Amino acid sequence: MRYGGGGDRLLHCGWCVMLGYLLARRGVEVTVLEKHPDFFRDFRGDTVHPSTLDVLKELGLLEEFLALPHQKVEAGGVVIGDSAFRVADFRHLPTRCKFIALMPQWDFLNFLSSRARKFPSFQLLMGHEAVNLIKDRRRVAGVVAKNDGREVEVRADLVIGCNGRHCVVRDAAGLVCAGVGMVVTAGVCGWAAWKVWCKVAEAEGRSGLRGAGRDSARTAVARG
Repeated sequence: MRYGGGGDRLLHCGWCVMLGYLLARRGVEVTVLEKHPDFFRDFRGDTVHPSTLDVLKELGLLEEFLALPHQKVEAGGVVIGDSAFRVADFRHLPTRCKFIALMPQWDFLNFLSSRARKFPSFQLLMGHEAVNLIKDRRRVAGVVAKNDGREVEVRADLVIGCNGRHCVVRDAAGLVCAGVGMVVTAGVCGWAAWKVWCKVAEAEGRSGLRGAGRDSARTAVARG
């Protein structure tokens, strides 16, 4: 099967839903590939930061977004031993929304994709995993994707890979990934770190940095 005749702008996977929305809003032909049949992947991240909320306001989506179930975090603290400290207060930020919205990322992506589908130039192909690039002489002309055991060609003028450190598109193009540590940011704080996610029972039901040491920290995100 083959999609497009070279006039599309192809976006591949993940947070390309946001980029796809922005381009489709301007009338650009967009095809987004997501290798899973849905967005229900745990630990994709639950924070929607004030700067992102500002973007949603500018796009006219903020009121609809905040109508979805979420939690507001106006300040952040850290517990070290028996002592609790407030380390961030988002109420002083020069933004419209002075808080972080906590929402499972699959809800956020479902919201964005549902709004993007209202544009006739937007197409989202679920269950399509990009496995290789289509090359026309020295030019990238699209991607080869797998869907339900069959190969699918998606032709495009521009291919963007947004699926992180295991990006097939980047590897197929022969691009080298710079080996840098992951940067974790939360409001006004940032540091290089590796993240390990797990589920635990939480009786208090509160989010925040619950324990920190010299070389490690533990963060709890309450999903309600």
